[in-house]
Amino acid sequence: MNDKQRKNTPASGSPEDAVCQPVVGGESARTRQERYRVLIEDVEDGFYETSLKGDFLFFNDALCRIFGYGRDEIQNRNYQDFMDENNAKSAFDRFNHIYSTGKGFTDIIWEILRKDGQRRFVEISAGLIADDEGNRCGFRGIVRDITQAKLAERTNNALFRIAKALPRYRGLDELLEFIIKEVKELVGVKGAMVILLDEEKKEFFFRVAAFDDTET
Repeated sequence: MNDKQRKNTPASGSPEDAVCQPVVGGESARTRQERYRVLIEDVEDGFYETSLKGDFLFFNDALCRIFGYGRDEIQNRNYQDFMDENNAKSAFDRFNHIYSTGKGFTDIIWEILRKDGQRRFVEISAGLIADDEGNRCGFRGIVRDITQAKLAERTNNALFRIAKALPRYRGLDELLEFIIKEVKELVGVKGAMVILLDEEKKEFFFRVAAFDDTET
């Protein structure tokens, strides 16, 4: 099943007429109380409700800030539109599991793609929404932006690998090449270089450079 088919297909085993919209005017008092309780208690995190197919039906302003899109740009769009192929497949499998088992999940980390092209790490929780008759009609959950914490963790890991590698490299150029490799992976760029400064002579030296595109 490709991404287009996946977005237009409800979760495994769910007929089209089972898809309901939990934000209709006739929703129960219990549903309204649950929704606004979450919004009031944790307004810094994104709150969302989707259809069984994964289309956003209800969400707060925090989710818009995290995704980097306006409300009109998110409304009724599928969550997979904001992910790359690997993350979209992982998300689809997770939501499919919720539908099949009725068990939600917490603390799942995915990458999303913002409108400005930035990648954000988000921690997701999700569970089933059921109507008053117990019919499954959508998903509800929380989105938390953990980008800064994730980048700090990756930076610390890179620094640890560099420190651990120091005794293995006798030559400066070999060590700098290793450092460049770590920096490229850390910041997600295709090329990097090391520039050394001679403070006494006030001169720069381009010691090592590495680029994935050999024509650059």
